[in-house]
Amino acid sequence: MAHKNHKKGRKVLLALGGWNDSAGDKYSKLVSSPSSRAAFIEHAVEFLKKYDFDGLDLDWEYPKCWQVACNKGPDSDKANFAAWIKELKMAFEPHGLLLTAAVTPSKTVVDAGYDVPATNKYLDYVSIMTYDYHGQWDKKTGHVAPMYDHPMNSKDFFNVNYTIHYWIKKGLDPKKVILGMPTYGQSFTLAEASENGLQAKSHGGGEAGEFTRARGFLAYYEVFTFQTRSIDGFFTSFRISDLSQDQERGLEACQRSREPHGPICFQGGPVGRI
Repeated sequence: MAHKNHKKGRKVLLALGGWNDSAGDKYSKLVSSPSSRAAFIEHAVEFLKKYDFDGLDLDWEYPKCWQVACNKGPDSDKANFAAWIKELKMAFEPHGLLLTAAVTPSKTVVDAGYDVPATNKYLDYVSIMTYDYHGQWDKKTGHVAPMYDHPMNSKDFFNVNYTIHYWIKKGLDPKKVILGMPTYGQSFTLAEASENGLQAKSHGGGEAGEFTRARGFLAYYEVFTFQTRSIDGFFTSFRISDLSQDQERGLEACQRSREPHGPICFQGGPVGRI
């Protein structure tokens, strides 16, 4: 697959990690040991070259804050992760391999788990996962990927605009930023069908979709089925028609803005999907 895509001028990276794979302390143990880091890096270079990959994408979620729980990991994860990416970069450069990472949208996790100047220095690109700000775990409805803050939000930093500006403020080069975009929606089972607005109480995720088969998540194509039928007990933050209008307004704002702290506009990005 990698070889076929090279013919089309594409770069193919091998990804390591993810939400489920980040459970427990295995990545923390790996980065805490210089000898373990060295062994990993040696095998990584060998594997990437053998199978013709262009680089490695790291998706440890997250240093210090294992699966967002910042009380689980040791403080040393932050410095050890920085050392790991430094050593990976030094080993990759002679072979022309790319090193990237998927990182948190949460200010709290950024502060606890990432040495941002080191992240900027040693990674070629940084994919910021600007989605899943809210979901069934909140026990109330919320937007999965709000572009800006909303007066009803409990945390004013839980939005795409704040996240991107915060990473840049901490030292990340805007040219290295890849903006994440979800191609799915969060669904909720409401506590009361009559209370169906933002911040309405919920009893967990909505019914699983026909194809994704996971409670609390619906793929983009599954959301379209709501246009033609009425479903009680679900929270819908926008109708499909409203989504397209919001996108148009966002693009217009980006085109008008010339201020250094105005709307951030990027093309492309990691796609979160089910």
